Amino acid sequence: MRKSIVSKSIKAGIISTLLMSLVSFHASAEDKKPSSNDSYTNVALTKSYTVVQEMKDKELMGYETRTDGDNGSQYELTDGKTGSNTKFQDPNWVGYSRQIARSVIIDLEKPTFINSINGGFLRDRPSAIDFPRYINFYVSDDGENWFNAGTVKPETSKSQEAAREEFSTENVNVTARYVKVQFEVGMFSFADEITVLGREAEEKDKKAGTLKKAKAPKDAPLPTKKDTGGVKDMYLSFIYPDHTGNGPLGTWKKDDFNHVITHVDENGKPNGWMFDSILFAMGGDMYQDYKDQNLWNEAINKLFKADVNLDALDASTKEKKLALGDKTRKTKVVLGIPYPALESTNWGTIDGKTLNFSVDQPGGEKASFEARRAAVNWYIELVEKRFKEKDYQNIELAGFYWTHEEIGFRTTYEETLVKETSAILHAKDFKFFWIPFFQSNGTTIWKELGFDSVMMQPNYYFKTFFGPNIAKGGEIDLSRLEAAVNTAKRFGMGLEVEGDYHMLWNGWGTDYDGQVYNSEYAMRKYYAYLNEMKRAGLDETIKGYYLGARTVLADIVKDPVVRETYDETYRFIHGDYQIRELSTETIPPPTGDTWDNPTVLEAKEGDVYTTPKALSKAQWYKFPIKAGEDWVVTLTPIEGAAGMESRLWGPTQTPHSGFSYNKSTQVQSLVVSNPTNSDTYGMIRVFLDSDTSKYKITLSRPIEDGTSMVNSIELANGASLTCEATTAGQNIWYRISGKKAYSLSLQPKGTNDVDFELYYDLNSGYPQAVSSKPAGETEVINYSNPYAESFVYYLKVKAKTAGQFTITNQ
Repeated sequence: MRKSIVSKSIKAGIISTLLMSLVSFHASAEDKKPSSNDSYTNVALTKSYTVVQEMKDKELMGYETRTDGDNGSQYELTDGKTGSNTKFQDPNWVGYSRQIARSVIIDLEKPTFINSINGGFLRDRPSAIDFPRYINFYVSDDGENWFNAGTVKPETSKSQEAAREEFSTENVNVTARYVKVQFEVGMFSFADEITVLGREAEEKDKKAGTLKKAKAPKDAPLPTKKDTGGVKDMYLSFIYPDHTGNGPLGTWKKDDFNHVITHVDENGKPNGWMFDSILFAMGGDMYQDYKDQNLWNEAINKLFKADVNLDALDASTKEKKLALGDKTRKTKVVLGIPYPALESTNWGTIDGKTLNFSVDQPGGEKASFEARRAAVNWYIELVEKRFKEKDYQNIELAGFYWTHEEIGFRTTYEETLVKETSAILHAKDFKFFWIPFFQSNGTTIWKELGFDSVMMQPNYYFKTFFGPNIAKGGEIDLSRLEAAVNTAKRFGMGLEVEGDYHMLWNGWGTDYDGQVYNSEYAMRKYYAYLNEMKRAGLDETIKGYYLGARTVLADIVKDPVVRETYDETYRFIHGDYQIRELSTETIPPPTGDTWDNPTVLEAKEGDVYTTPKALSKAQWYKFPIKAGEDWVVTLTPIEGAAGMESRLWGPTQTPHSGFSYNKSTQVQSLVVSNPTNSDTYGMIRVFLDSDTSKYKITLSRPIEDGTSMVNSIELANGASLTCEATTAGQNIWYRISGKKAYSLSLQPKGTNDVDFELYYDLNSGYPQAVSSKPAGETEVINYSNPYAESFVYYLKVKAKTAGQFTITNQ
């Protein structure tokens, strides 16, 4: 999943007392009455089996190796042991992650009379585990030719409570050596036991071949332009809320679209149409940044703000129509719908009624669904009205986009909400689009959910698990892309082409997720998308293009090396792309630029390192830091521009504890904190913008007078500090570290007026959270830390009036 990918909280479900009736399938009308089970035994007990993935993925297979065989049995699914109905952690459960479906093929070792086949499954929706949507049963004499023995389609879950349920096909009544149980896997499916009731085969018994032969699955038709409302090549344009630090990055001006809707040459002159559609996606945190009606209104107002975003796209299209002599062209627009998150307990008011999205309210999940549906309908109607009022002449509203990248499990009404949204849009003749992450829950039933077109994310580009990478060298691992292509073709979907600023790095770099990237390797992976989609014919159907934030494509166009990806994308869009032969040459990491072999610095105040010669690659540095210590690391560029990041040492590369990624010729600093009880090492990595860069590194202790970020005052966890602003307009800086989540408050004394802001980058200039209430009111910031616990955050207290205040880090 890309950046904005959602993390799963794995926890045990609640004990269920709900008894669900068994679903039975009668194999033949000739079987007038079922035989008594008293004469049958479990002929599959202790028998060996193999598990086959419908669309195998190397990375996802890692989940299965964690649970298969963990109860001590070589063959858990036939050992006679069932799992707890409350905890997936019970070792008798075997977990399976995505990859569409599993086929468990049991070898009974000889032809055996089979009366019934039974499988036990778990539902624990808070842990993203649900019953399969279908369970197919097959039998075979040779393990190759299969015959239908029944199908069960469990009813859609109407409860969040954990439960174990068995699903069966009965009265199979044929002989066979092999049994196959095939079941759908959404996010996770857990099975504990497969039972086959039968007996020794007799000459009079019917053979497996008397049943209907199983058909091989067929690929679904790919979406046509009629299905998509004319949308074929959709560029993702992210709009970030203005109340966050990324507001300017999510504001698009006319010139920002010039190289998006048209292909421009090296001089910036348009010479052909590029992306035919623009998706204005809701960037940022879909839970917090759009948590109430005011923020939804803010998003709408930003879309329709004068001279930017939609206005800018209309103006750019008008200008390019004249330049290309195309009077009829209109750029199609798809607008994201803010996700109605269950955390919003007081979203806003519609028709005098306050809407609560939480399931923990009178009326429970149904009341939550009705409130969420009302908000989505309100948004669609208001956006439609505003779009009509603008009377754009060069763009047209093609449809809307569902923001959440999977069908979540936190409410049983999630599927219903999506279907209702589809009904609202179709009543207005709008199309409904979705871009789920790789094989996410709901991907295989997208048509049932009411979407008109889906572009699945392969999530290949961002995964260094798939080569080329440091471990595997230049070897190109296409397995994830091949699985994505096969999944898209099977279910009639398009794919998303993925790329971003990694291609622009000069050599090696480490991203926020701790993965090490190389620009040349990144370009190879980007071309791999174009190659595999071209081979599969997926270039002829709808495609999404994720190329990072607003500035990335502009930088790609200007880069003399990376620009080729832009030109090739243009050819790909127009059907002129020729499959490229991709290099497998290994690019060695620069000397000294590995986590395990950094340059060691002395922990002392003053200059500790100056580059002896020009460097062209990023470098790791290491210095000792005692328990509870803080050091200020200052980077001074001597020639060229540079940026840096910090971490605490570990046996393998650890998450970030700070960063300054805006490469600059200016002096920049980071505070490296060790909030642990053990001495360790601080790790610094310096990034460069050219092969002539030089710099020096300086270490110092924080002065802690609050006059700047570097000299911020430490606010310990669980502590409160009472301070005083001596003058109105004074800013006082604090820093925090050592937790995964912060609850911060600022209490002015009396009617004093103070606000505060939270920053994660000493050099970005943009706050991540802001609290600004009227004078005398308590300011509050609650913030989840996605990085290492040692990550240093900075708090800026802005005193509008002089006077005392108390700041607390709970």
